Amino acid sequence: MAEYKKDLWKGSFNYQGQMFELYKYAYSRKHSKWLFMKQLTEEAGISLTAMQTYFSDPTKDNHYIERITKRGKERVNNAEMHDV
Repeated sequence: MAEYKKDLWKGSFNYQGQMFELYKYAYSRKHSKWLFMKQLTEEAGISLTAMQTYFSDPTKDNHYIERITKRGKERVNNAEMHDV
């Protein structure tokens, strides 16, 4: 089944020298960042609050989020992009 309502977002994160490149479907950049934070907490084994604090400092250049597909522009199969 194809996803039409959410955009595909790519997040690149540098957490204490370890690089993470993640993909998520989300409604907005803010929504995608929250989903990325949630996934990173599971992978790094720390709390969501600690992860959000780490990436909320505007003086640090430790993450980048970009939209890969825009709603309605490109049809992407969920089965192909699941757990990317």
